[in-house]
Amino acid sequence: MERSIYKYILKHTLRGQLFLLLLSGISMPLVYVGLMVPKEIINKANGGQDIPDAIFGFEVDQVSYLLVLCA
Repeated sequence: MERSIYKYILKHTLRGQLFLLLLSGISMPLVYVGLMVPKEIINKANGGQDIPDAIFGFEVDQVSYLLVLCA
């Protein structure tokens, strides 16, 4: 048995801890994007300001922009 509890923990759980660290790092951008969509809906689409004229070449108004963001 290891002399230090910290060495024991690292010895037996290092692989799992590194996996969780990697998984957290990969998921952070996805979570950020997921939280930005409601912000866009509230700030831009409901306010009627800064609505783009076209999305992927299709003309949009306020209602269709809301539908695109919510879909």
